[in-house]
Amino acid sequence: MLKVYGCLVLVCVAVVYGEDSGAQLDKAFAVKDKETMQMYESVDQQLSAAQEVTGLFVLEDAQLEMFALETRANLVAIKDEVRQEIEESMKEVESLQQRAVENVATWRKTLQRIKDVTQKNKQTLQRINKEKEDKKQLELELEKQRELEKELELHTEELRQLQELERLQELEKKKLLERKQNMKKQKMENQYEQSEEPEASTSDLNGEFIVIEKDAMSFESAEHESGVKRLLAWYVFAEHTLLETVASIYRQFVLPVVAIIAFFLMLTVAIGRYNAMKQARRNRRVLYSGYPKSYRPKPHPETKQILTDVRPRVRNPVPRHDSNTILVSLQKLTTKEGCHLNGNKAPHNAIKPFIDEDHPIQQIFLPYHYAISIPAVILVLLFSSAATFIGLVMIKSQKKKSD
Repeated sequence: MLKVYGCLVLVCVAVVYGEDSGAQLDKAFAVKDKETMQMYESVDQQLSAAQEVTGLFVLEDAQLEMFALETRANLVAIKDEVRQEIEESMKEVESLQQRAVENVATWRKTLQRIKDVTQKNKQTLQRINKEKEDKKQLELELEKQRELEKELELHTEELRQLQELERLQELEKKKLLERKQNMKKQKMENQYEQSEEPEASTSDLNGEFIVIEKDAMSFESAEHESGVKRLLAWYVFAEHTLLETVASIYRQFVLPVVAIIAFFLMLTVAIGRYNAMKQARRNRRVLYSGYPKSYRPKPHPETKQILTDVRPRVRNPVPRHDSNTILVSLQKLTTKEGCHLNGNKAPHNAIKPFIDEDHPIQQIFLPYHYAISIPAVILVLLFSSAATFIGLVMIKSQKKKSD
């Protein structure tokens, strides 16, 4: 095909360039032939390379087939091993499951035994609690019986006293009736004897009237004595109950509140004294009886003022303000020299304990910078005592409700 194309090209060239010579055509044909041969050689080389590549592909296919066979053999071996491992693991799992079932059975038995034991313990505890409650109930009943016996004894004593009083009153009444009957008999006898002895009868009647009056007075005195006895018994009973209630209230309410208030007061005093000691250690006190030299005002030289200036250039120093000027003025007013000038030492001796900080009376009171906290502490104590009182009342009421 290439040769044909080359010939056609040459023919075309010869047609177009008819003027060219045959030598040029031969040269062109030779060149084209050479190029064609080179193209054939290159195609042969490509074919040989393609054959080599196909051989390599064949070898690779063979290797892949061998690898696939080897892989299949390995997979079969691995499957066998995996199957064996699975069988062994299944056997182990079955054995473990069997053991777990046995353990569960044993644990169930143990749990059942524990439940039985706990049930028995609960029953014993319930029995013990019931016995305790029965004992408490018996004690309460015994206490109530004792109280009832005491009340019955008191009532029997009162009844006995009343019966004794009634018996005495009946005896007095019987005596009075007997006396009245005797009086009537005597009156009848006296009326019978009036005709014979009128004077004697009058004297006897007077004596009888005197006896009757005495009997009435004795009856009234007996009634008065019985009422006084009743009043005294009631007064003794009321006094006894009042003393018992006051003692119980004192024991239940007053003593704890007093103890708490005393404790808080002691704590407040101790804290105040401790803070006062700390304040005294931090700030050394300056005695107002005499200042050290460092506090005395130093004399300043007089400054010359310029006549042309209206205001002075240098101003006089402002005196140092002292927070305790009132105490200092009181001290100056009540010093010994001022008192000697006035001829009276009473003000100095009266105010000295309140001015001199080294006075023993000043050690009793708290420092002035703690005086503000005292009302707060008192309020806290009052609230705590009120809360304690309310809590004790609530506890007492709960105890009564439970009883």
